[in-house]
Amino acid sequence: MTISLRDHLAQKHHFREWERKQDSEQALLTKGYFLSPWQVPGWQALRNRTLAASDGPARNVTYLSDSSKRSSRGMTVSVQECASLQAAHERLLSLLAEFQTIELTRDSGTCGDVCFASPGRQATLFARGNLVFLVQRAERGEVPVFETAVALDGQLVNKHTQDVKVLPELRTVRTSEDATERGVVCVDVDVEDPLKRPVWLRFAATGELWLGTDSRVRVRAAPDISSSIEVVVYNENGGTAEQRASLR
Repeated sequence: MTISLRDHLAQKHHFREWERKQDSEQALLTKGYFLSPWQVPGWQALRNRTLAASDGPARNVTYLSDSSKRSSRGMTVSVQECASLQAAHERLLSLLAEFQTIELTRDSGTCGDVCFASPGRQATLFARGNLVFLVQRAERGEVPVFETAVALDGQLVNKHTQDVKVLPELRTVRTSEDATERGVVCVDVDVEDPLKRPVWLRFAATGELWLGTDSRVRVRAAPDISSSIEVVVYNENGGTAEQRASLR
């Protein structure tokens, strides 16, 4: 995206108003996110593919079909994992340029740190923490696009635990001072699923969270606050484990 186009979009969509907007009480960062059946009850994932992007993080795109009807009701969920909240908002701004035939406008509903939607909300684009989601109708029939977006967003803001037998193992959460930047703490975790299934991680802290170029999680804690970081790990069945570690 050229600088002139970016500036045009920023002005059109009042980017400065939400460039650093955080709607949750704590900063959130997600690492290794993927969509699982427990997150979209009533829908069946028929296809999943990862699309490389020349100007940003890869897109993980899942096609969902109504598991009860399997007719003209379908939608896609596209997720991009950015390095930080600010990077996610820049990515969202660039994605707005892809909508040529329909207009996405700022949505005041309770979804994401920032959200845009089409008329009728059959396309919903939102960012939460460092993730950018695009949920949209894929077939003729209307589908609960916005409701699905709100549900996915809620799973990031609030901890959700499924009643499953095999839980992931979060063995340790280690914090250490960053050797190159004063006031920054690096967070390393040791995690594994007993059945060797993939897992994703959710970090929450008061302050600023981001992924470094080395893929390590970093946090700059808010000043004058006895701060800690909460880590929750999810496996593909929704089983969780969590720990909290001090940042001081």
